[in-house]
Amino acid sequence: MLTATAHFWWGGALQRMIDEGVRLNWDNFKRTFLEKYFPDDVRSQKEVEFLELKQGNDIVVEYAAKFDVLVHYYTHYHGEGGERAKCIKFVNGLHLEVKTTINYQEIYHYLTLVNKCRIYDRDNRARPAFYKGTRGPMHAASYGRSKPYSTSTKFQGSRSAASGSKPYVGGLLGVAQGVLEAPFLLSRIDARSVDGEPH
Repeated sequence: MLTATAHFWWGGALQRMIDEGVRLNWDNFKRTFLEKYFPDDVRSQKEVEFLELKQGNDIVVEYAAKFDVLVHYYTHYHGEGGERAKCIKFVNGLHLEVKTTINYQEIYHYLTLVNKCRIYDRDNRARPAFYKGTRGPMHAASYGRSKPYSTSTKFQGSRSAASGSKPYVGGLLGVAQGVLEAPFLLSRIDARSVDGEPH
């Protein structure tokens, strides 16, 4: 039911439409209504707001809700021909991670696009909570348990004491140390061979 103010306005607008010979239909009513209650400058402001809309810190559901409100003010995206452009605009406003995951799929049905983005965003935000309990070998080492690929410190010490060499260093550090020491070791082997010592 129209409020008193709108009812009063409609009485005057209807009379003007009749006097001007304007056909009484929905499109003409809507145009007349928008001229009164939604002037061009406000509509232009909403169009700019829509064009600059980005997901920002919002979840996809919140971004989609803002998008749906503002897209009504931008008539370029209305009708069948606007569906593809609407989808492209929606994807371009997404976070980069969501955008790169969804964009290559070339989804041009708006409701399907929003739903797939929503599911991806929800699952992606749940991932850190899921993996919080599983921390891998580095977590185990911080609690005094050795890594499955390294030598225990007890073994390292006895080996280094017996051989008189540096303790064993495992993992990538050991490989790097071995690569750096390789020329030195080769020169020692060659020197022993020359001196007649066994190698």
